[in-house]
Amino acid sequence: MIMSLKSKNKKSVSKGLKTSTVDSKHSDSISIIAPSFKIPENDLNQCLTALKELNLSYSLQKPLFQQDQLCSHTPNKRFDDFKKALKDSHDFIWCLRGGYGALHIALDILKLSKPKIQKKLIGFSDITILHYILNQNWNWPSLHWKHLNGFLDPEEKTFNKNFFMKSLDRIHHQKFFEFKDLIPLNSKAEKTKLIKSKVVGGNLITLQSMIGLKVKNPKGKILFFEEIDEPIYKIDRAFTQLEYAGWFKDLKAIVLGTFTNKNAEIEVQTQEYFKTKFLKFDCPVFQGLKAGHIPDQQPLFFNTDSEISKDKKGFVLKNKNGFFKGNLK
Repeated sequence: MIMSLKSKNKKSVSKGLKTSTVDSKHSDSISIIAPSFKIPENDLNQCLTALKELNLSYSLQKPLFQQDQLCSHTPNKRFDDFKKALKDSHDFIWCLRGGYGALHIALDILKLSKPKIQKKLIGFSDITILHYILNQNWNWPSLHWKHLNGFLDPEEKTFNKNFFMKSLDRIHHQKFFEFKDLIPLNSKAEKTKLIKSKVVGGNLITLQSMIGLKVKNPKGKILFFEEIDEPIYKIDRAFTQLEYAGWFKDLKAIVLGTFTNKNAEIEVQTQEYFKTKFLKFDCPVFQGLKAGHIPDQQPLFFNTDSEISKDKKGFVLKNKNGFFKGNLK
């Protein structure tokens, strides 16, 4: 069953399809998918109610959730939802949340032919799987940013409609996003004057899980990592395995986002670990990008023209908006 909201006071029912509609004052339309963990039904209802009140067109494949030991639904259902989102008329594919589970559908996605119409994927964390395939195998841009449930107030569980609409406005009309105060972690980074490439990557452990899949290595790219609540030995294991698999060969740079941990001591130790880990790397390595598992994470576009440069105050990553509506010249 597909649930869709599009234009006011119109309802249609066909075999296997249920559609209700409201008037839309915005051109944005969203396919909602849950390729990883589920969220509470009440949280989902809060998201859907807010989108309806904002007159935004959306659709989702019901039942979105079922009883599953790990994820929102069976791998077949989650892959089918993603495949349908690629084919429908909506602009955005916006993930409800991350967690774990996107790896289950990776092989099936890799078998798909590149769609003729490009979609705008938004999500982060476990959604790294989808980002990387779309970026590297289909050459699509995508947005590493908040899931839909990320707009829910963590205490009141109400959807922040004002912030959501301001965010959409930024996504459409801000040509570039800048990340200032990057910290160099090796001599190659300290000597950097200008690096031009495209950013790809995402969650460290999730990227580690992609080793063995038929995806392109990030040769010539700026490789981004973030992580949450992982001990140092697992972080080191992931970096080491990615290095052995050739993922660090011929990179333009590595940029670290946030590596948060609910244990403050481990978080401090992780930052100390970074100071020595990358000293002898063959490419410039920076840290300090405000993207990852933090409340004020900033939008980071993958697979768009980006550059790292040095100004009077330090190193800056300038990241082109891949969803910009207008002339970038």
